[in-house]
Amino acid sequence: MGTELKKFEYKIHKRAGSVHVVLASHSTDEDGAILITPELMSEEEINAQIQLLKANLDNVGTRAKRALRNANTKPIQLFD
Repeated sequence: MGTELKKFEYKIHKRAGSVHVVLASHSTDEDGAILITPELMSEEEINAQIQLLKANLDNVGTRAKRALRNANTKPIQLFD
């Protein structure tokens, strides 16, 4: 396989009633383009990298949904 990239790191920014998925780290090429895969030289490498990207997005989607549920939860007032 070609050049190794930094693993994508995602952050979840919560606000009342909403969330944002933020790309916290990434790799760039010499022209400043954001790279989402290393250099791919075969169909097998393409398939493997796309599967990894999908798994990462599924993971961050789960985290974002959890964060959204928490963002929509209001504290229960126990005393007046």
